[in-house]
Amino acid sequence: MGLLDIIRKPKPSPEPCEPKPDMACLASPAEFFTACLLMTDLPLPKSKLDEVRKTAHVLLLSVYRRLYNERQVGPSPEMSDSLILEIYRRVGCAFREASKDRGEFIESAVINVIVLHFLDTYRMGGPGFFEEHLQYEIEGYKGRGLRAYWVEKKLDLFG
Repeated sequence: MGLLDIIRKPKPSPEPCEPKPDMACLASPAEFFTACLLMTDLPLPKSKLDEVRKTAHVLLLSVYRRLYNERQVGPSPEMSDSLILEIYRRVGCAFREASKDRGEFIESAVINVIVLHFLDTYRMGGPGFFEEHLQYEIEGYKGRGLRAYWVEKKLDLFG
């Protein structure tokens, strides 16, 4: 195996989705943290990226847990941290990917509201309904755009 073979060897895919970094993910701390949570490949050393992701996880979990305690929306105490993070990634990646098809960019404060909606969906309907509803909402977004109340509410977790 020569040097050119090593250079040409394909890199493994990022974890749950493959969003590529762009300048939008560096536009604000909120967009940067959201990019970290969605496992976007960012131009940072792995050790720094791991550190930032860990901080983002703690912030995200504390805000969503607080919302449930104060308003009974979002993840119930029975939902594990890893499940909350997985739902955040699945929903966030799905909507960001769909936004590319529409030539749009969904800001992090809107992603956070959408995820909150789906945390409620999972809590009340379980994993099967969550999956069905996610597909329904993605198809709806592709056809008609985002729901107005998601855009109007905005939830800045990191501001």
